[in-house]
Amino acid sequence: MAITEDETRLDIDERRSPAVGGWPVLGLFVLMLAGGTAALVAGLVRLTDDPGAAGALLTGLGVLVLLAALVVSTGFAVVAPGETRVVVFFGNYLGTIRRTGLAWTVPFTLRPKVPVRVLNFETETLKVNERNGSPVQVSAIVVWQVKDTAKAHFAVDDYRDFIESQAESALRQVVARHP
Repeated sequence: MAITEDETRLDIDERRSPAVGGWPVLGLFVLMLAGGTAALVAGLVRLTDDPGAAGALLTGLGVLVLLAALVVSTGFAVVAPGETRVVVFFGNYLGTIRRTGLAWTVPFTLRPKVPVRVLNFETETLKVNERNGSPVQVSAIVVWQVKDTAKAHFAVDDYRDFIESQAESALRQVVARHP
């Protein structure tokens, strides 16, 4: 059975990531660290003075709160102006964070950067035959910007190389059509 072009194409569109402002979560994280440490120390002190259930309970609570703080800490992302973060959770695309500053999203995710600034590059000088068959040397300055971060990250191996090869191909076609 042959695979058609439609079956091999990646059909993915950018969507908003489940993310919130990071500053309130950072405050909660600091409180969890302080509370967990206090409970752990109080539990250990109580266990050394009088071994019993109360000391063990406080120690266990302190450890659980510190572990929860560790999990919370894996969800922070800093997004600079002009860039985004693509959020991937165990291979699944969750969305894109476009808000700048400190953000908090699903813990244990990968969050690679994808710039959305206007970028440019100059193609190499190409020797191309124009429509009448005469060889000419051409180059171009290409100005581009990522519009859909999901397609840029998942649909091609390296979107920068893809843009460069497509620009050279387009330049060759334009020169070949004109005398």
